[in-house]
Amino acid sequence: EINFNCYYFEANKIITINNWGFDLPTFLYGSQIDTYNLNILKDVYKVEGIEYKIIGTLKDEEYNSIIKCFLKSKAVKNKYKRIFSNLID
Repeated sequence: EINFNCYYFEANKIITINNWGFDLPTFLYGSQIDTYNLNILKDVYKVEGIEYKIIGTLKDEEYNSIIKCFLKSKAVKNKYKRIFSNLID
């Protein structure tokens, strides 16, 4: 049995409180959820000429939809589901 789960962001849909959205259709995959130290993340995914930056804060509705999606997923590890269950409104 294959457990596939993703959350879909429409292209050009405003998803942050500062009116930002992805230019292209974008997906978050439940099976790829993990925790990273920010400094390690910057080192591991370093690309010459590319600077990573925080671009905004998700709107509450979008944030809650992501959490609900991943809570229902069989692809998301239980340790993350326990964390998410404490975050939902």
